[in-house]
Amino acid sequence: MTRAWRLARRIHSDPPRAVAFDGRGAELYGGRWSPVGLPAAYAASSRALAALEYLVHVDRELMPDDLVFASAAFDEDDVEICAPPPDWNAAGSPVAVRFGERWLREERSLVLAVPSVVVRGERNYVINPRHPRARRLVVSRTLEPFAYDERLFR
Repeated sequence: MTRAWRLARRIHSDPPRAVAFDGRGAELYGGRWSPVGLPAAYAASSRALAALEYLVHVDRELMPDDLVFASAAFDEDDVEICAPPPDWNAAGSPVAVRFGERWLREERSLVLAVPSVVVRGERNYVINPRHPRARRLVVSRTLEPFAYDERLFR
């Protein structure tokens, strides 16, 4: 089994809500690999990468104080490794969005493994919650609070 990690607010991770992997955020706001209107859950290959990916998307002044890790486990057979198109990581480029939209609509696999922009050589995962095997995700979360070390914000 492969494990993917998300750093999320406790309210999004705890039952009965537990929506950390439902894809609603990307459906509302889009993402690097998904357009507005299609659900997609973004996750990282490690807790450390999940923390960095979260950090680059939040203002320090708006940092929540109720962060916890959530994870989803899936079979290797459910993962498609992305061979990214040229210019996939250019700021504002629609190339990755078009690639991801096609992947999401075709439902080729449950998970798309994509390169991280934040840490080159590391991998993130895009999970398609509309895929027929999405119910097979094993979702869990930790109860220990997570807080960034203040030295990161000097």
